[in-house]
Amino acid sequence: MNIQHFLFKIAVIILQTLKITIIITPLVLAVRALRGVEFVLEQELTAAIFIAFGIGMALTVWNAMDFENYKKIDPKQYLKSNQKMLLELAENVKVDHVFSKIADSASMNKDWKVINQSTSKIKILATSPNKFKDLIEIEHLGNHTLLINSRPKSLFWLIDLGRNYKNILSVLRVIKETPL
Repeated sequence: MNIQHFLFKIAVIILQTLKITIIITPLVLAVRALRGVEFVLEQELTAAIFIAFGIGMALTVWNAMDFENYKKIDPKQYLKSNQKMLLELAENVKVDHVFSKIADSASMNKDWKVINQSTSKIKILATSPNKFKDLIEIEHLGNHTLLINSRPKSLFWLIDLGRNYKNILSVLRVIKETPL
């Protein structure tokens, strides 16, 4: 393994753990305050930070392990819940055929539902086997360029366990199968 790639992954894991810890700490503190026992702020804050860090580390490591299933992932996309990809289509591929194929594929997939479709954009609601919902948007930017964006439906969802990267790969697979 490339040492720079390894160090990058470790840094991203640490930063994501800290982000989750900072977000979860007030929630843990509030739960601990509702216990009805004598509340000493310094002790309760220390305990809340410790618990939040444990939760954050567990979630981040779980997320990282799911991302490791994708060996050729661009390091810029590592552990991100909002995945974006620009795709340049070949000159002989018609965008309307691509959008039609994506809509047909979504209608045949029980976990995907087309929410909105126009000549330049298609929006799909994807439901994972765990019942988490993601929004997939494919937008024609002109000059045979597509922007594929997949993100959790809830803006508060910090990790996606690789679901949105998998959604991007699924859309790319459909586009690859599109006839000229």
